[in-house]
Amino acid sequence: MQRKIKIMKSIDKKLFQQELTKDFTYKFDVKSRGLYLVEITASCKNWRQNALSLRSFFRDDDLAIKIDNQTFPKLSGKRGLFDGEASWNGNKLKGLEQTNLFFLHFNKGEHTAELLVKGKPKPKFIKVYKVDKKDKYIPSNNPAQSGNRRPWLTFAFRNIGLKKLEIEASAQQGKWFSLFKRDDSDIKLIIDGEIQKNKEPKTHKYWYWCGKTLKGKNKTFDKELNLSKEPHYIELWANRTPETKSINLELEGEDGYNKSDIQSYSYKGISGKEDYNGFDDDILYAVNYWNKEFLSQKYPPPEPLDANLVKAMIYIESRMGYFNPSAGYPDVMQVGGDRNSAMKSMLGEKDYPANEFISEKKYGHMSYNFKGKKPQVLKPAESIFWGVRWLYYKAQYLPDENKPYKREWHSWNKAVQLYNGGGNKNYEKEVYDIYKKGADGRKRPIIKLFISIFALLGILTAGSVLAYTIHDNQGRTWLSFDESLDKEALYELNINKVVGLEVNKTLISTMHEHGWDYYTLPKEGNPYIDWRDVLGDEAVTLIVRGNTVVEEYETHYVLKETKKGFDIIYNLPHEFGDSDLRPAFYGDWVEFIDIDGDKIYEVRESVFIPYSNASNAIWSDWYRYNKEKGIYEFFKREVIDEEEHDLGDLVEPAEKKGRWLIQRY
Repeated sequence: MQRKIKIMKSIDKKLFQQELTKDFTYKFDVKSRGLYLVEITASCKNWRQNALSLRSFFRDDDLAIKIDNQTFPKLSGKRGLFDGEASWNGNKLKGLEQTNLFFLHFNKGEHTAELLVKGKPKPKFIKVYKVDKKDKYIPSNNPAQSGNRRPWLTFAFRNIGLKKLEIEASAQQGKWFSLFKRDDSDIKLIIDGEIQKNKEPKTHKYWYWCGKTLKGKNKTFDKELNLSKEPHYIELWANRTPETKSINLELEGEDGYNKSDIQSYSYKGISGKEDYNGFDDDILYAVNYWNKEFLSQKYPPPEPLDANLVKAMIYIESRMGYFNPSAGYPDVMQVGGDRNSAMKSMLGEKDYPANEFISEKKYGHMSYNFKGKKPQVLKPAESIFWGVRWLYYKAQYLPDENKPYKREWHSWNKAVQLYNGGGNKNYEKEVYDIYKKGADGRKRPIIKLFISIFALLGILTAGSVLAYTIHDNQGRTWLSFDESLDKEALYELNINKVVGLEVNKTLISTMHEHGWDYYTLPKEGNPYIDWRDVLGDEAVTLIVRGNTVVEEYETHYVLKETKKGFDIIYNLPHEFGDSDLRPAFYGDWVEFIDIDGDKIYEVRESVFIPYSNASNAIWSDWYRYNKEKGIYEFFKREVIDEEEHDLGDLVEPAEKKGRWLIQRY
């Protein structure tokens, strides 16, 4: 479904009167499932402003957000949450306001927006909108406050496709701000890290709306984007006081699951040759089809059906067709067959409609009109399609058929129980053991199809689960903080990998009570895993990243996957010998860039250095991977005068600027 956003009214609002000194949680209710917009305006001061007020020693104010435990990290992972596109960073804002807009799907009920605080940021308000096709949106904080080149408006999208972007805005010709300085109003547009260039002559090419040439006139950016459902960011940066006239977004995919949403089963049967993920596409099609059908009706279910629940049912019904090929295949959801009332009811055979489909037939909201689709089971896809339809039938009921029609809904676990028809009293539990825990406990030993977030809590002997990801051909991998054998340590960070029936651990870093290790990743540093093929075809690699104990720095550990787990790839700085290998890269920025096109990425490690008597500078050390030694080695230092360049200059191609492209993931 496509949506063009127009002017809308907020359904909930929170105003703030003062700065925040600690994390703050805002709770709000939505009355119906759908697409919503959460708008937040806030300001943050930089370290210089805080130093002048003596309220913080060289620390800026920062603000980040979690909405229903969903975070919005920087696309490249730099500095974690507090330097993401959708955060508020004091060193960039310098006390000015930034408005961030978050588009998400909410189910009916209570939701939370948790503001994560560093320093003393000052939020102005939180507003929540229900997005409708007939609404138009004009953001707050418009026109921009007068200031020099900083984030102004940011749009963040989670699991929502962005089809088209249309922005109409204006920018004024410059005014005199001092005796010898005039500055235009400008707007920079960045889409998923890519600056949209101004191709008009005599303009600032990294500012799509340039006041120097527009002189107050309107200009429209109109582009088909067709971005998928991965997280996306649209950023508008302001110079001085530009103004947006209208913003239109065409969105897709508000309902429905995709491949990234469905749980992968790593178990391959006793033979090791069974594929339990072969029906994923059929499951997604069936669930999305019937979810869309019923969610669009007058009395929709309060929650859509989860594709992973259907997958668990197929496993219990037929072990994905492998249990008994003569009976379980192709009818993998056991919805067809001569003795099955489900198919007979959907076909409208004699005696069955009155018993099974009386509610639907009598009140006509579906009846037997399946829009040209004939209920039959000749292949697994059809069994899944009609099995999902039958589950939807079992989920609904009428409180009293003698009263005016109003369909009610069972919970999905109750619908699962009714789907079985009472033949197996443990059916619901067996399905939900697979759905929630990835465990088939019907026999001993218990079969682990996958390790879920629920099961991980039982597997770990100490610590907390931070993050996990699935690699296509391996078991699940996650980070955990655990107790350390080192008596002087507070805890240690490990990366865990399931290999066969075992969990192998690799030590990343150890946190000591009085230690000051630049490479240690503490709990508050929010470390997480990022899979990146930075070594070409040599090995599968991942990067463990997060903020260090030095608050403004980030650390990147590069690890190579092995049969037993992972090995850390060390790096050799230019000023030290082999005995001083470092386990990780750290600094204000750490970037992986394939500068020579050989698919083996070089590393740029950068530090921002402010000077009081000279221009600020960015110092960068470059490292190249030595395949024979299995380490990264220093090969170049680069110093850039920060004030001489527009931020966009740093991403100029090599052939134009003599510097390598800073590529974002």
